Amino acid sequence: QSGLASLGGVGVGFQPVPLNLRKIMKRILLGLAATLLPWQAFACSVCFSGREDFLEAFYVTTALLIVLPPTLLGSIIYFIRRRIKQVHAENQLER
Repeated sequence: QSGLASLGGVGVGFQPVPLNLRKIMKRILLGLAATLLPWQAFACSVCFSGREDFLEAFYVTTALLIVLPPTLLGSIIYFIRRRIKQVHAENQLER
């Protein structure tokens, strides 16, 4: 009974998952590149290179990250409250 597992007398067929060596090698190489080549990213937010445009970009993204979450949360709350009021008004009209 190769390829069949018997569960209470009922045969359940299964196929082993084939290993795709190329896919595995790509993942390993990507993981190695991500861990061994971090200097390629130049993404240190506190290591200013002395160039003014880098410093300006840091300030702009910092301001964006400070303003964006409360704005998104406020927008979600606004639309939920507006929808609740609409449903409430529709219920009042039906009565």
